[in-house]
Amino acid sequence: MSNVPRTRSNRHSSSPGGSSHGSVIRSAFRHGSYEEHRRHRRWTSRIRVLPVDGPASADPTVSVDDRDTLDRAFLRLTPQHRAVFVLHHYAGLPLVDIADIVGVPVGTVKSRLYHAIRSLRAAIVADSQVDSTEARPA
Repeated sequence: MSNVPRTRSNRHSSSPGGSSHGSVIRSAFRHGSYEEHRRHRRWTSRIRVLPVDGPASADPTVSVDDRDTLDRAFLRLTPQHRAVFVLHHYAGLPLVDIADIVGVPVGTVKSRLYHAIRSLRAAIVADSQVDSTEARPA
């Protein structure tokens, strides 16, 4: 057996001075976990809570059913898609400002906005089809 003391760099190695495949995988996993934690921390620290008052004036044309449909559709969105959609359509912010707030490139904001709108439309259509089949007499 070798008299080489086991240090942090070669503790898991199969041969003195070399690195085993397992230590490389553990190191990559550990660094990936740290990066995921940093990314999550950046995302959560940049979210601002918007007031829940709604628009300044009440819209009498929107019925309770429409609001319920929109609420159910919004629940299907991821928090990232929901944030971009609300910042753009509710708060009226330009895409560049949204990118700064969320901390992602403008292209990612555009992609999230596109997918959010597509998901909302699909959810509303699916919800209306379910409602129309429930309304029919058997």
